[in-house]
Amino acid sequence: EAIESWIRSIGTTWGWSSSSRETQGAFPTKINTWKEFRERIALGLAMGSDNELWDDILPFPHLEGETALLAGRLLSLLNEIEIWIGETNHSKSVSDWHDSVLNRIAYFDSAFDEYDLIDYRQINDQIEKILPPQEPAVVSGLEICSLLGQELDREASRSSLFNGKVSFCSLKPMRNVPARIICVLGLNSDEFPRIRRRANFDIMNFDTRPCDRSPKDEDKQLFLEALLSAQDRLLLSYQKASLSSDDAREPSSTLQDLIDYLSAASEESSGPRFILPHKRLSYDPSYFDAASPLFTYSKGRARLCWLATSAREPIQTSDSKPAPFEPKRLDDILNLEQLIAFFKHPQKAFVRQTLEARFIDDADALLETDFLNLPPLPRYSLRDRARQWLLSDDDRFSKPDIIAAEKLLPPGFVSELQYQGLYDEAIALRERMDKQGIDQTINKLSGVVQIGDHCLDGMASITTAGAQILLEAGSLNANRHLESWIRHQFANHLKSGIHTQVHSIADPDKEIHYHADSFKENILSSLFSIMEDGLKRPIPFFPELSFQYAKILAKTGDDSPETREQAWHRIASRLSDASRYPSFGIPFWDQYVITCFRPGSIDREVFHEFSSSVFLPLLESLQEKLAGSE
Repeated sequence: EAIESWIRSIGTTWGWSSSSRETQGAFPTKINTWKEFRERIALGLAMGSDNELWDDILPFPHLEGETALLAGRLLSLLNEIEIWIGETNHSKSVSDWHDSVLNRIAYFDSAFDEYDLIDYRQINDQIEKILPPQEPAVVSGLEICSLLGQELDREASRSSLFNGKVSFCSLKPMRNVPARIICVLGLNSDEFPRIRRRANFDIMNFDTRPCDRSPKDEDKQLFLEALLSAQDRLLLSYQKASLSSDDAREPSSTLQDLIDYLSAASEESSGPRFILPHKRLSYDPSYFDAASPLFTYSKGRARLCWLATSAREPIQTSDSKPAPFEPKRLDDILNLEQLIAFFKHPQKAFVRQTLEARFIDDADALLETDFLNLPPLPRYSLRDRARQWLLSDDDRFSKPDIIAAEKLLPPGFVSELQYQGLYDEAIALRERMDKQGIDQTINKLSGVVQIGDHCLDGMASITTAGAQILLEAGSLNANRHLESWIRHQFANHLKSGIHTQVHSIADPDKEIHYHADSFKENILSSLFSIMEDGLKRPIPFFPELSFQYAKILAKTGDDSPETREQAWHRIASRLSDASRYPSFGIPFWDQYVITCFRPGSIDREVFHEFSSSVFLPLLESLQEKLAGSE
């Protein structure tokens, strides 16, 4: 994880160096290459500080203690890879390649434990066979790499089969030898049997002949061999429903033929008993029902079932099935940032904290290409750096060379224009705040406040004039309205009479104001109750949609069934259709929402309860206006 975070922070994408990029037909630059990665890590180990450039190189900070040892070992590994890459650019005899390969592998001898050492010795034996030490033939480095990759992969696939344990393999000819239990997975109509795909210019499309290969017929033959190879039990599996909804999916035509044959031969009037449908969620209550044929021995899934279904009584389980666990409670002392993070995405908080699961999204994936324009995440990071510059003495934002070295700007001349545009925005916002007479002397006020049975620990930024100034990097959307509202309530718990102003670098023409008289004692207590409920079971609260819904109610000033119906109709399409994207640019039905809800299953009364209880008090005291207006 540490190495991945370094790669992500430094922005390494591809290419060993500028010359290696040039050989691939790309622009010769060391930016985002492994050479730049090594230079920044090495300089970070030597200097430690990232406040200034050294020969146009920015040291990578915070490499101390164990991380420094890890960084040193990583640099040694990269040095060995560089040596090997240099060798592969030449041609020499097979015997010389034999010695070179063994020398490179011997470098890692001391790093193996007793189990890895067995694999290390096996690799040495395999290299002895692949590269005979007395062979005088001259070959290139690319040929050696290709040969080693093919042969070692072939040896690995051979050694993993029939080792006395569970073996995983693909369907291949002559591989289906008798086994006690055989499981075949992925028998869906769009995956099996394979569909022949040929290029338009392939003459075999127009001139078919006997004995031409047919992937479809080959897969059918392999399926038959698998049937005949099972000795005790045969398990065939396919996805009956979509991963994101309950839309039905069809089995493979080959599997359907088998099902039809067995159904015709079955004497069961109620249908064949050899088909067992499973549930989309692994913690579905059916797996813990003693009368159900479905079962699991997982205690973790039993706990998830208990939490997700919010059962009032313990699930009835047989002796072989584990009993569920009690749901988690909120900590006695909760951090303010935790409360804000929950309301920004309640479903993510439930899945990560309660179900203890995590999904990898696009933001978590490592970049594989250079960006020429600022993507949303670097753009937000750059605006956040400008925000820190406006609120403190940190002058790093005013140094474009350091900003570019931190990969907050794309390479090339475009970076100067994009940086200048954001710099002008920040300067204009500072001048506007000065013109309004906003005191920028910030005092950090921290404390713990009692909220019912819990305590809330946090910090507020208060000026000497008794105002809380919040400067946001992103646009003033529903999440930032909600965050500023929570911070306003907390600041007034710490010190009475606090007025809150919210400014945005991305939304410079818009401001949010909360006056001191909008503080209410019971707001945070109500939010605590909602959070406690939301960590026990998923709640239908979605900030952007709930905000739009509450704004319609607040605009009419009416909570009648007709107004609720009108507000619900405005957002119902987004709540019922997982394929549509909302106007604010983020897919509403992400993996966390799909885990908690199904399209069309949102209860409108429960949705109304949470949306109105959170956003209506906010909208009552919210004062939005154009910057500079009275």
